[in-house]
Amino acid sequence: MRGQRNRQQDAQHDAAFKQTVMREIAGVMAALAEPARLELLDLLCQCERVSRKLHAK
Repeated sequence: MRGQRNRQQDAQHDAAFKQTVMREIAGVMAALAEPARLELLDLLCQCERVSRKLHAK
């Protein structure tokens, strides 16, 4: 009985964790869906920049 309860709790915890991870991934994907944000990300990957310089581009 006790082992079964722990397995159920583990399964619930795993499902909640998976749901949280999926929600976070969806949020990142939604943020990157905007072309202007992808352009900023590309610029940031090229070298260090001051935010004022990014805003000017």
